[in-house]
Amino acid sequence: MEVSIKTLEEAGRLNLNHCFSCGMCTGGCPVARLDANFNPRRFLYMKKLGLDVDGAIWECVNCLTCQERCPTKVAVADFLNLLKQESVKEKGAPEWIKAQLDNLKKCGFVAELGTERDNKKREAAGLPALEATEEIAAIIAATGGDIE
Repeated sequence: MEVSIKTLEEAGRLNLNHCFSCGMCTGGCPVARLDANFNPRRFLYMKKLGLDVDGAIWECVNCLTCQERCPTKVAVADFLNLLKQESVKEKGAPEWIKAQLDNLKKCGFVAELGTERDNKKREAAGLPALEATEEIAAIIAATGGDIE
């Protein structure tokens, strides 16, 4: 079953009408502290009004702080993830996401890690070497996680 905003609403996990604009989601958000354009509360209301939610949603790091702090238990992080899914279907994924996915498939990390240079630095810091893994690529392929 495809998860959608309607599915979350029917499950009682997302009711935009429960949001009374207290600001707890935005006030606790680590991204909002760094970027004034990132405002989970604003995204809720933009969607509620039928407005297009801008590209700032991609800055969400999925830490779930907004969801944990919400006094009415609105599933804010789940909502933002659904907005990202809708955006990918309508507009395609941002180029930087594609680059991260390519790195995941290639070495198992969102950034290309595990190079000889990286591992020399890790060794100097007393950390174990990182090894590329094909396991993540297999998971991406098995779950249909490739995006265009």
